[in-house]
Amino acid sequence: MVQIFRKINRLLDSRDRLEFLFIVALTLVGAIAETLGVGVIPSFIGLLGSSKAVREVGVVGWAYNFAGFEDYRVFVQWACIALMGLYIGKNGYLAWLNYLQTQFIYRKQSKVSQRLLSRYLQQPYPFHLKRNTADLMRNINVEIPNLFNEVMRDVMILLTESLIAICIAILLLVAEPISSLIAVSLLGVAMVVFYQGFRRRIELWGRRQHRHIGRMIQWVNQGLGSIKETKILGREPYFLERYGFHVERYTQATQRIQFVNKLPRLFIETLAVVCLLVVLVVDLSQGRRPRSLLLLLTLFAAAAFRLMMSLNRIVAAVTTIRFFSKALDAVHNDITAIEGDDNFLASREGLPGYIPPQNFQNSIVLDQVSYVYPDSKTLSLSSVSLKIERGEAIGLAGPSGAGKTTMVDLLLGLLQPTAGQLLVDGKSVATDLMGWQRQVGYIPQQIYLSDDTIRRNVAFGVADSSIDDSRVWQVLRLAQLEDFVRGLPQRLNTRVGEQGVRISGGQRQRIAIARALYHNPEVVVMDEATAALDNGTEREIVRAMEGLMGKKTLVVIAHRLSTIRNCDRIYWVKDGVIADMGTYDDLLARNSEFQAMVGQ
Repeated sequence: MVQIFRKINRLLDSRDRLEFLFIVALTLVGAIAETLGVGVIPSFIGLLGSSKAVREVGVVGWAYNFAGFEDYRVFVQWACIALMGLYIGKNGYLAWLNYLQTQFIYRKQSKVSQRLLSRYLQQPYPFHLKRNTADLMRNINVEIPNLFNEVMRDVMILLTESLIAICIAILLLVAEPISSLIAVSLLGVAMVVFYQGFRRRIELWGRRQHRHIGRMIQWVNQGLGSIKETKILGREPYFLERYGFHVERYTQATQRIQFVNKLPRLFIETLAVVCLLVVLVVDLSQGRRPRSLLLLLTLFAAAAFRLMMSLNRIVAAVTTIRFFSKALDAVHNDITAIEGDDNFLASREGLPGYIPPQNFQNSIVLDQVSYVYPDSKTLSLSSVSLKIERGEAIGLAGPSGAGKTTMVDLLLGLLQPTAGQLLVDGKSVATDLMGWQRQVGYIPQQIYLSDDTIRRNVAFGVADSSIDDSRVWQVLRLAQLEDFVRGLPQRLNTRVGEQGVRISGGQRQRIAIARALYHNPEVVVMDEATAALDNGTEREIVRAMEGLMGKKTLVVIAHRLSTIRNCDRIYWVKDGVIADMGTYDDLLARNSEFQAMVGQ
């Protein structure tokens, strides 16, 4: 438990810790108020027993005489009003305290979820190559709610109920030391034995729930994300079976913890009655008469009732905290182990495109660049050197797996060379990576379209108030999509559906081209950008691309070599090296592998 509290502490900043300490102080006041509410019950019952006792005994007698009461019944009436006021005030205060605790928890949930997503978004591209998206989604959308709705909430419950239990135990020890000591010891030992009996199983169930919920998200993503192939190939049973395997084990773990959480109430209720009767037996063995024990038993009964509630909540809270500790581990480990700027968003808001583009005037140079992917021993690129002059159109061709996409990812700054460097105008892009990336427009083979309007998909990530519709129409024209969009009833407000399912593959690809051109980049990188297009549409895109030649610097990967026919130079990439270089006609004349690909 100490490690759990330390990890929670690391998730809070200095202001959060001060706020938490303030809530602790308020909780202590609430615990004292609860104890006072328990302690006044026997005194109130004592008022009803004898008017003589009221005038002569303790604080009650002092209050009776100080206020100048002459009628016993009037005093009891005012005592009833005072007791009502005490309970209304006490419970009103506790309701307000509960509001503060809940507000604290959910504000921190919002803060930490944004902080974790910010960390993930800031990570370099290789991080996302190694991590499964389902696990990242689980941590943000499932584990953070579990951390705050279960762990942090139950930490507050544990704090509140522990203070109440301690205060009530002190009250009982003051009122009846020996009997109370016996009862409190019995309760304490029994609760420790109960918890230790389930502790390891609770942790095991928590680990299982954490693992299986991640795989549930993964199989849902895979089944629905490939819905066409799933239905055509009739693979629905496969995805249902894999999802069912994990959901059954997830629900099994959850069911067991829910069952264990209900056991403490029955256990503690039995224990409380036993302890109350033990107190009675001990007092009777000391020679006291049953009638003389009435007020003491009233105190113990009221205290036992409230202690039973507190202990039940304490055990349930400790059990839940243990069960969901894996959620805390996942969030804590990623926030503390992954480097990131917690002021990332604030530092970029208000800047156009977040950061001004780097000035590109002369050339891009890959200088003896090598790259090996993490956890791999084989070089994907080995000592590659090439130079691209501003305004040139460069083609990259070669067999699959030759290293073309790796080379492009290095040019985009998504990967950092294992050896060598990427230079722009003689300067390493590492000195101003984001400034360089602002100069680049990227058109991938597999594009992502959000379930949103054409306008937002083209502008991609730009606030509505900042979108330039004239620029959107301009780039749609360049992408050969203007006529299609103008013919739609809602034009730019037309929604394309999830992953663009409401439009054709060629139209999706052309929206991606328009998106790459929207920010008017100096360098345009096309990674198999025409692969999804028919021959006629491809020719239109090639004409649009040729219209950019001399105005933009183009880097094009293509298997359809007609796409790069008019490039200034074509690099033939094979086994991670540049095996040949020349114009289309040069390579066609002398390179047999190039000839074979053209023939295909």
